[in-house]
Amino acid sequence: MSRSELLAPTSKGFSADAPPPSYSESVNAPPWADPVISRVDTLIDSHISPYLYENPSINLVIVPSNVANLIPAATEPSSHKKALSNGFPNETLVGFPSEIISIIVRLSGSEHRLEFWQRTSVLRELNLQLRRKLSFEGHRVVSSPLKAKANNPARIAGSKEVDWRSIERTPLSDGEARASTEVTEVCLRIENELGLYETRSGKALVVKVEFGVREDDD
Repeated sequence: MSRSELLAPTSKGFSADAPPPSYSESVNAPPWADPVISRVDTLIDSHISPYLYENPSINLVIVPSNVANLIPAATEPSSHKKALSNGFPNETLVGFPSEIISIIVRLSGSEHRLEFWQRTSVLRELNLQLRRKLSFEGHRVVSSPLKAKANNPARIAGSKEVDWRSIERTPLSDGEARASTEVTEVCLRIENELGLYETRSGKALVVKVEFGVREDDD
């Protein structure tokens, strides 16, 4: 059985622990919510969903269209409406756990500017829609607090200064999923035109998704 089959959703339905947003929450949304929901749905369908279920844990680093420091100049045309596939030569994300797959997705177009994706209301909607998708597909969506590892007790849950390499999460059981979204500063180690390595930084939307792996019955 392939890894994607092991991670595929079951038919358990919605979880009482993490219900999707109610219908009343949708109809009572503010006037500007409809275009926000549409844009969030497009991001999930086009740039997040294709990477789910291939790995038990994944970090998607989604670069908004106007974060020029993280986008190669030759691949920055504003007329494109889909993610840019070209990256810097030998680019490596700095500060992400090596045991978790991390993928860079570059967006383009005025609708994908940083100013939109860093709005608190948009991040909240993205988190709700992503959790709703996972729940609808049969996962039991859970929220587990971060815990500082013993060798770094000064890092506390909820702190913006928590280093991803110094925290641990409760392992997920079969059928469970966990998702989080945030806009944060990320660093790239790249090879420049002279063949030398340099570090670039900029804000990006980081989407983290984890799944509890279903054991192979065979």
